[in-house]
Amino acid sequence: MSSSEFDSEEDLPIAALGKRYEVTDDESDEAEFDGGDKYEEDNEESEEEYEDAFIADEDATEKDDSEDDDYSDDDDVPLKDLKTKNTSSSSPSPKKSSKSKSPAAKKKKPSSAKKAKPSKSKKAAAKKKKKKNIEMNKTSASTLVTASSELYSKSEKGRLIQSLLCRWWYAYTWPDPSSLPEDTPKNYDAFDGFPGVYVCTSGDDVGKIKDYRDKSACPNFNNFSRKTSEILQELLLTAIKNQREALIQAEGSGTTTERELKDLEKWATKLNVKKAEKDAAKVLKVAKLTIS
Repeated sequence: MSSSEFDSEEDLPIAALGKRYEVTDDESDEAEFDGGDKYEEDNEESEEEYEDAFIADEDATEKDDSEDDDYSDDDDVPLKDLKTKNTSSSSPSPKKSSKSKSPAAKKKKPSSAKKAKPSKSKKAAAKKKKKKNIEMNKTSASTLVTASSELYSKSEKGRLIQSLLCRWWYAYTWPDPSSLPEDTPKNYDAFDGFPGVYVCTSGDDVGKIKDYRDKSACPNFNNFSRKTSEILQELLLTAIKNQREALIQAEGSGTTTERELKDLEKWATKLNVKKAEKDAAKVLKVAKLTIS
């Protein structure tokens, strides 16, 4: 085939090119006649092979149909155009230039609304109310001034009294058992936890209480404040000693309470009792208070 014929064939569609080389009916008849029996034998063998492969081909037919549809459109395209098409499809497509995204503009936070300032009248009212509360507190505090509050806060004797009231039962026994009646009064029962106190449980005086304890020796502020600072010092040191012994027996030595007792004992031992007595008298005189 010459080059001119080849160029002309490139301009023909593939479908037309296939028809050009189709075998005519007369030529096929001659080929069949010349082939003879050999053709029939080969045809029978090919038919058997074809039937075996036909079943397997059916499964792949559906898959190939979609691909054949794509190629069927190329039958009507000239070879020259098809060649150009294949060349353009095989060339790598240029990459798209990625455009840098501009950063999103920051959203401005809504400015918080300014708090409304309180009016001058409200400020004045609040100030006046505060001043009134201060004055009331001063008045109430002045009404609570007592001999105990003054001595406790302003004198060493007050500290002696306060420390002894916390542990007086380690210093002496009250009430004195010898001062109590030997027999329980009639229609009365002993009040548990309070020796010398009895409560009526029958008769006309049910609920009535009889107290035989010595009030003059009662461990309270008034009785202790009448004692001198020297006597209070002796009682406190005795109480500390007995309390520490009971503590060690119960919990062992080296406890926090034991250390606190030692510090208190050291302070009470070094205390100038005469000066403490004079200072206590001055405090009560300034506050215009007396021990009842």
